[in-house]
Amino acid sequence: MLGPSLDAADPEGRVTPRSRLHGAALGQLAVLTYEALGGRKHAEQVGACAAALSLLAKIDDEIIDRRDFHGGMRERRRAVRARTEAFLAPSLASLGSGLAATAEPRCAYAASVGRRLAQIAESRVRLHHVLSVIAEGWRTQIDAVVTLSSHPGEVSLAEVAGVTRRISGAWFLMVALIGALPDDVSRPLTEDEEEAIQDWGFHIQRADALADLQKDVDDGLISTFAGRILWEREPSRYLPACRARDAAALYQMTAQHRVDEACLRGGEPIASLGARLRGLGQVHAMLTWVHGYHLGRYLDHPLCRRRGDDPAFRAVRNPEHDLTRSPATP
Repeated sequence: MLGPSLDAADPEGRVTPRSRLHGAALGQLAVLTYEALGGRKHAEQVGACAAALSLLAKIDDEIIDRRDFHGGMRERRRAVRARTEAFLAPSLASLGSGLAATAEPRCAYAASVGRRLAQIAESRVRLHHVLSVIAEGWRTQIDAVVTLSSHPGEVSLAEVAGVTRRISGAWFLMVALIGALPDDVSRPLTEDEEEAIQDWGFHIQRADALADLQKDVDDGLISTFAGRILWEREPSRYLPACRARDAAALYQMTAQHRVDEACLRGGEPIASLGARLRGLGQVHAMLTWVHGYHLGRYLDHPLCRRRGDDPAFRAVRNPEHDLTRSPATP
């Protein structure tokens, strides 16, 4: 249903079929939230709107994350920030107003997403809240490009960890909040539920950093959570491997220094997040599934030195990380 409009918004086909499927599948998160809040009549519209928003963010990401856009670690951070802000501003304005801010295809698509949001929103207050979270998500995209493309020596691990949490946390929260917009839901999300979804971002984005280790280095994003730790462990090998795009060396170092295990530690325990989200039905199961999906991508990479049955990963990997299934599928 979203295919033709996405094709028009992404004429160069930067969003891969896998990314399209992943983005579209995230619409289920909004549907699960909607149903947990008592909604019944508008599940199709909620899912389509959430998928469209997720894919809009992906369209922008596929441009701003590229080395030829941000320039890599040799570029001044202030220049990267200004360039990224200028690029993202039209799509955010189009989404907020429902009118294309420029003639760019992505702005027409963003405007259509904004109109979808307005159509399903029962309350202007809730719509305004969703739009504010989306705006925060766009600001996080800017911070992420600036931070992750920097030389590892210019950013602290705490700074990288903070932006890592916000990347996935803001994305999943803005998608879930769409499920609270229609007129037949019984309540909005609580502040603690919103915070718990953002805390899930800490775990999911760190797993994503493992899954995209080779892609991120190719794109010049060398200060991801996994990359920043690799530089700490072995700076004399990490940067040369990045410059040479030596993926085999990167995966070897990741296993040797147990950086992949470090990406599974810290943050609020997943079981605790589940308790905080118990009022949202299958939402926690969906986020667990996404986490397992990204870990599965890492473990399935042909250069990965870990086995899928490694004791360090057995307890957290979701064995059914296939995107053709959802956590609600029996």
